[in-house]
Amino acid sequence: ALIVWNANPLVVVPNAELVRSGLEREDLFTVVHDLSLTDTAKYADIVLPATSQLEADDLVQPWGHLWIGWNNAAIAPVGESCSNPELFRRLASAMGYTEPSLFDDNETLLNQVLPADKLEELRRVGWIRAAYPEDGRPFGDGVFDTPSGRVELASDTMEQLGHSRVPTFVPPREGPGGDSDLLDRYPLQLLTPKQHTRFLNSSYSQSPRHSGPEGSPYIELCDKDASARGLQDGSPARVWNDRASVQLPVRITERLQPGVTAIPFGWWRHQHSDGRTANSLTNDTLTERGGGVAYSDTLVQIEPAPQ
Repeated sequence: ALIVWNANPLVVVPNAELVRSGLEREDLFTVVHDLSLTDTAKYADIVLPATSQLEADDLVQPWGHLWIGWNNAAIAPVGESCSNPELFRRLASAMGYTEPSLFDDNETLLNQVLPADKLEELRRVGWIRAAYPEDGRPFGDGVFDTPSGRVELASDTMEQLGHSRVPTFVPPREGPGGDSDLLDRYPLQLLTPKQHTRFLNSSYSQSPRHSGPEGSPYIELCDKDASARGLQDGSPARVWNDRASVQLPVRITERLQPGVTAIPFGWWRHQHSDGRTANSLTNDTLTERGGGVAYSDTLVQIEPAPQ
């Protein structure tokens, strides 16, 4: 069984056609808890309605600053919708769990994060500064979380984990310095940036008010790479590799160097002419050190779309 909340993996996860194949498995029971009928939710056996920010109190975490915000519910949950914590409390009860912490109400959870006086101030004012010194500087005391307590340009820890002891160039899984046969077949490095000004990842892109001013999905190429393939600004193009094939209109740009192409990600499948997205093409292998996804280690080829 699979339960998905606060996410739309069919759009934001790499190698999306493999994700789609997994969601289509007959032996997989999928539950999605969401406010919208996302691309992922369309593959669910059960869709549970989630509350919007208008229906639930919540902390708003800082992003690039030190201020914690407060979201105050304006209305009670509509219909059968519920928040994430309430869903998990109900699941714990239905599954017969008895661990008391699984049933902590929202107030108890908030008090585990903030002292009572800070929580009261947050609710009253709407924001509070995170508990970080006014004159604080990261590592300002000169002490680092390393075995020596110093900056380590040569790291025994990294060597013990099976990596190079000193910073070393590691060839990409797909790209220059990697598999030369693959590079011959797919000579363009694909980037999938999130550069939208009106939606974030796949959130809000389903709303015409947000996606409308953005236009529609596209692929960016420099003039040299476009001309070499008989493509002009606005030309329909086929972009493909061993994982998928996607059709997109071309935008000529001066901001990309030859050999690099870009498809801003976040658009839903129905917004693409062939129902496949930027992440249908991306590489799903993991990085050696951080264990993240090597999205940008992705090679593609481009040609005029068949008429």
